[in-house]
Amino acid sequence: MTQHGLPDGIEEAIDPIDTTEFRGDTTDLSVVDDQVSEASVVGLGEAAHGLRDCSTLKHRLFARLVTEHGFRLFGMETHLSEALAINEYVVHGEGDVETALETLKFWIWQTEAVKSLIEWMRAFNEGRPLSDRIRFYGLDAQSTNAPVTELTAFLEAVDPAFHEDVADTLEIARNVHQPHATDDENQPHTTDDDTAVTDDVVRERVDTVETVVADLTDQFETRKAEYVDATSERAYQLASRHLRVLEQATDLEAIDLEHGRGVEYSRTRDRYMGENLAWVRTFEERDRIAVWAADAHLRKGNDHRDGPSDGGPLGYHLDRRFGSEYCALALEFGRGSVQTIDTGGDTAEFPVKELRSPPTDTLLGALFDQSSEPCYLDLGAAGEGDSVTAWLEDAQPHSGAVLSYDPEMEVGLESDHRVDLTWEFDGLFFVPETDAAAPLPMVFARATE
Repeated sequence: MTQHGLPDGIEEAIDPIDTTEFRGDTTDLSVVDDQVSEASVVGLGEAAHGLRDCSTLKHRLFARLVTEHGFRLFGMETHLSEALAINEYVVHGEGDVETALETLKFWIWQTEAVKSLIEWMRAFNEGRPLSDRIRFYGLDAQSTNAPVTELTAFLEAVDPAFHEDVADTLEIARNVHQPHATDDENQPHTTDDDTAVTDDVVRERVDTVETVVADLTDQFETRKAEYVDATSERAYQLASRHLRVLEQATDLEAIDLEHGRGVEYSRTRDRYMGENLAWVRTFEERDRIAVWAADAHLRKGNDHRDGPSDGGPLGYHLDRRFGSEYCALALEFGRGSVQTIDTGGDTAEFPVKELRSPPTDTLLGALFDQSSEPCYLDLGAAGEGDSVTAWLEDAQPHSGAVLSYDPEMEVGLESDHRVDLTWEFDGLFFVPETDAAAPLPMVFARATE
């Protein structure tokens, strides 16, 4: 072992990086160039949401992928049908960045760091040929409301008579929802008209939406030529994807109803994100895409590698589909603070939770002990020596999602969960000290409405 507790030989695979802050220059991030040069899909992870330094470092990483490796597609762990306003701003400069961000359901992305990233994308695109501009897409499918909004607008334009026939059912689709752990469990979940949502109500809504999805699918197939003539092939394909996302979201609500948000829900959600990513690449006719999501989504899922083709996290599907063309980069931290949400009162609050430093006998603890500056661990190079194999095969990352506030919770290495880093990721960025993410004012304003 080295003086820092790392196995002999592992320090040769560690490179320091200058900063987590985006200041334009990304030369120090050339440490990943060899790994990403042949990749068509690069995963940009984070140990937990609510960490500012993970976002700012990923901004730097994406900038390098764009400027040095020609990436022009960006996919985020947020709803596909909600992210269109951001794409319009990034590509065409339409609207403004905060209004675009306000369309997202997930407050975790409504932060100063993500806002800065989007503004950089817009500045990069300014004056470039349309074919050479960055595109911004969501990949997730947990909202029925957003795809209904897009489908309604499309049908009103191309097929108003049919829209009138299905309008009432589409409105039902907006409110398909099953209460889950991030809702306020001390209050009954209600719709906009204060009607309590029971399991029977949700089940009836799911059945109704499944029927209208089938009707819409038939109509889209039957009248494709007319819809394309009335708009364009591209508009038709995008509307068809909104229909598919509505189907995905309804399926997830059905799973939530029967089984909760456990393994089946997570695996199905990640499979759908993989499907949507593949669609984005086809729709934009570009192969190279960076994916911004949690480490837990982007890991390759070695514990399911030999399992069924629909099992495992998003990275599992990307690994199966793209093989060596998928490069997964994890982002971990030592200590600092994380932004959380507390839904235990009448209105949501956003306390900052302090993070404990990891135990010294873990990989993160050893990295924390050996450097006060950010660094990069090339897992491919580190895994070549027998002396470090066992260490990396039994790594203990941070516990992951710590968004829901618990006053009794000590945030750090909270579980005995282990991952085999040599299978799960290609590289690991380590940030010794992290600050909590800074939510935009819209987050606090919405919480008090």
